[in-house]
Amino acid sequence: MLYRIRVDLKFPQKSDSDEVWTVLKRYLKAKDIRNLAEETSYIDYHECNHDEGKSCMPIERFEKV
Repeated sequence: MLYRIRVDLKFPQKSDSDEVWTVLKRYLKAKDIRNLAEETSYIDYHECNHDEGKSCMPIERFEKV
């Protein structure tokens, strides 16, 4: 059995989102994370423009293979 965590966080300040992104990547790099066949564990960081009626713009993606 594996355990899955899904998180969707939105911050009004880029500095706050940058801080959380950096901490998450550092933490996940050091952990034993399991992937199932056809699945890769990842976190995405993007600029969300839905409040302005626009699409999201990717900033970075971190995959744990």
